[in-house]
Amino acid sequence: MADKKTEFIQYLKGRFEVIRKDSDEYSTRGFCKAIEMEIASFLETD
Repeated sequence: MADKKTEFIQYLKGRFEVIRKDSDEYSTRGFCKAIEMEIASFLETD
């Protein structure tokens, strides 16, 4: 289980970096929505 948690954290960290780079302007709501979508898609593939 610890390995799965570590993998998930590393996955999200990578996605955060991509989302930040793709955003021309900072939007808290948009950023949060994107993260929610990433978490949902990761959990669906579990």
